[in-house]
Amino acid sequence: MFIASIVIPILIFYFYRRTKKERESYYNEWIDMGKTNEAAVLEGTIVRTAAYQEKYYQDLYLSVTELWVDSKRGRIKAIKKEPACPSHEQAKFETGQFARLSGEWHRSIFYFSSILEGSSRD
Repeated sequence: MFIASIVIPILIFYFYRRTKKERESYYNEWIDMGKTNEAAVLEGTIVRTAAYQEKYYQDLYLSVTELWVDSKRGRIKAIKKEPACPSHEQAKFETGQFARLSGEWHRSIFYFSSILEGSSRD
């Protein structure tokens, strides 16, 4: 009985600390989710758009914007993932709009983090 009264609180404290540490690491990853290396530029006309929320961890969600862009390389799928916060506003994209996106490639998908200035055809 004496062992149980010592061991059980120690185990509870251990798992509490471990869960708290894990939660903090996932929260930090979630905050940095929308940041990409801006090494490439994709230009083209937006053919289709989709916006939805994706679950990341427990009560943390990502706001995902998918664009299908007709560019010189063909039809490209471009994705933007950002933390979904109440104060967060999603960028508005319209079909037929010319877009100039900055981001990076992962296989055949373009992950973008920002829209470059001058993204209209003149």
